[in-house]
Amino acid sequence: MSGQQPLLPPFPRDDELNSDLSILDSSKSPTSIIGKATRNRTPLPGYPLLSITASDEVEAFLSDNLLTRELDQLHPILWLVGTRKSNHVYPLHRQIVRGREIILAEDPGLHLLWYYDKIYIKPIPKYLLNHAVWQVYLSGQSQESRDLRSAALGFMRTYAWLIQSEHDFEIARAKGLIPSDISGMDGYTDFIYFIDHFRHVPNSEVNLRYRQYGQLRLSRLNIWTKLYLWRMFYYKVDGQYGAYFARFTPPFLFIFGSVSVALSGMCVVLAVDDGFNKVPNHAFAAVSNWFSIVCLAIVAGVLAFFPLAQGAFLLRELVYVTVNWNWNKAHFRG
Repeated sequence: MSGQQPLLPPFPRDDELNSDLSILDSSKSPTSIIGKATRNRTPLPGYPLLSITASDEVEAFLSDNLLTRELDQLHPILWLVGTRKSNHVYPLHRQIVRGREIILAEDPGLHLLWYYDKIYIKPIPKYLLNHAVWQVYLSGQSQESRDLRSAALGFMRTYAWLIQSEHDFEIARAKGLIPSDISGMDGYTDFIYFIDHFRHVPNSEVNLRYRQYGQLRLSRLNIWTKLYLWRMFYYKVDGQYGAYFARFTPPFLFIFGSVSVALSGMCVVLAVDDGFNKVPNHAFAAVSNWFSIVCLAIVAGVLAFFPLAQGAFLLRELVYVTVNWNWNKAHFRG
């Protein structure tokens, strides 16, 4: 006998919020799923072009839409970009109070990443509200199924903290974070009972991304991705180079002003000593000399940074265009 206990959906069938699909027998195979057919296929809820019985396609789709591979890879440094607390997730009304715009993002790697005055949130897909989908695709014994389950559990658990009141529920409906057919007071009550099943999921059952972290700061994530993965960005927010370089202006101006004041003060001290024919302070003069040289080197480096960075971006785009052009040409020839 296997030492692994059978996995069950995290909620009973009576609490499901989507009833498009159901199980015909206890085999838990894709062919045992029945539901309303659309153009000769029984689709995955919310995705009419994807047949629920095409197991390979469905598993590939769930992997792309649930797994957070890059954030799992960055887990050792996530303590540098977010609070080490899995329930560190502000409810939706508090996100608005803090001046953040809620941006819908289908990419699971962007869920709960915030960037200055905006936060990215992935909507709840309909298929995660269906008991049969959990039973067939998210409760298997294979490693692939367990990975999908842990990612889905972690994702759904965040909504137990995002939606904690009727006001949060209305914000979620207005923003399209939950399916539109869940509405009204009955819809709110049903949703609260449903999502409460995920609130008590232990950290040991969710993937690395959600095990110890909730919200993450995207600006810091972009910085540490450069050092940890040797990539320019985790997610490129700015679509134009002007907006990207504009972020460097305030710190550079502050450094330039501070250095200018320090150099001016050194010039005054040296000039006063020379004017009163005092014995020169050789140590101070040496420090001032080296400090001035270092400052000139920093200024030269800053002046060189912008054209070099612009050139690096243009070179990267040229390589990207060339590689894709060659691939497309070979692909169409094949």
